[in-house]
Amino acid sequence: MWMRYPAADDVRRWVALDPIQRTDESRLRWIANDKRIWRFNAAGDATTPDGLSAWMTAALDGCDDRRQETFAIRDQRIGVVAGSSRIGNIDRQAGSCEIGWTWVGTGWWGSALNTAAKLAMLTHAFNDETRNRVFFNVDARNRRSARAMRKLGARLEGVRRFDRQCCDGHVRSTLIFSVLRTEWAWIHARLLERLRRFESLTESQNKDALRRAIASRWCSIVPVDPSITHELRHAVLRPTEDRSVVDYPEDQALPSWHLGLIALGQCVGVLSLYEESNELVVAKKAWRLRGMAVAEHLQGLGLGGHLMQAATTLALSHDVDKIWCNARQPSFSFYERWQFEPVGDLFTCATREPHRLMIGTPGGKDSETGGDVLLP
Repeated sequence: MWMRYPAADDVRRWVALDPIQRTDESRLRWIANDKRIWRFNAAGDATTPDGLSAWMTAALDGCDDRRQETFAIRDQRIGVVAGSSRIGNIDRQAGSCEIGWTWVGTGWWGSALNTAAKLAMLTHAFNDETRNRVFFNVDARNRRSARAMRKLGARLEGVRRFDRQCCDGHVRSTLIFSVLRTEWAWIHARLLERLRRFESLTESQNKDALRRAIASRWCSIVPVDPSITHELRHAVLRPTEDRSVVDYPEDQALPSWHLGLIALGQCVGVLSLYEESNELVVAKKAWRLRGMAVAEHLQGLGLGGHLMQAATTLALSHDVDKIWCNARQPSFSFYERWQFEPVGDLFTCATREPHRLMIGTPGGKDSETGGDVLLP
């Protein structure tokens, strides 16, 4: 196994490139199930568990015989795997290689992570002093990727017409872009400048960009460390109290799962689930839902529903038959739309707000969609 390759110092705070491992498969499964990711990807369709397993096997086999280097792209700010990229078609005699087979979850589309990952991959490629040329193969139909190559500064070398058949049967033509070592210095500077522009966005610009991304369904839901949930828990649920109150003891004391909704590489919604019983909940296996929060400026856009859908999927996969929560009064109608039923009288807790115990069944009906809860 190769040593872990860290991202270049310039982008370390954004991404790290880790050699792919079989254990990454379970993490990638959360974000690989959107068909938009794979439409133009030469690695095929990995939206299903079998498809992703085949993708992982091909990636590992190529690494074992040193035909390629496949990396997991790790978002350093959130601490999760966001996608993957490879270096392949390595020609040591010619001093060239291909960067490709790249994909990231839709929650990172349009974000700084894409720029940082390109910068990290190119830096790694040109760190080999014998390498004079790095090239990229782009499906001619993929205008978005071709536009990104031009913005990067890569040169279009030509088109290979009808050069391969895709998994959907389409015979594609391929655009070939490249970067030469003699061009690398100014392209490096150009990518750094693009990263700085992301960092200089105003709060208003960022909010507008997030709304556009969510309208396009550029979102992913992934497991996160409980510490990632604290900022939103505090800002939305307990803004007037000390931040320590949202560091729940159950985060460490009980088996728990913490989900983050990602858009533009930012965690904008959170939800936590605990393997915790309640004397009023009759169930073979019950989970408690707690700490659900969506950034205030993005409330009302359906993000809470996406989080509930993911929670339901996760509960079903663990044979949970009841989910319960102590719901705040303003959220009663939301939980009722997800077929949670109120039990008992109103009560107050540390926040002095009226609460009520509400109980739901995973896999029930969602009145907002008018059908069975969809599984991611």
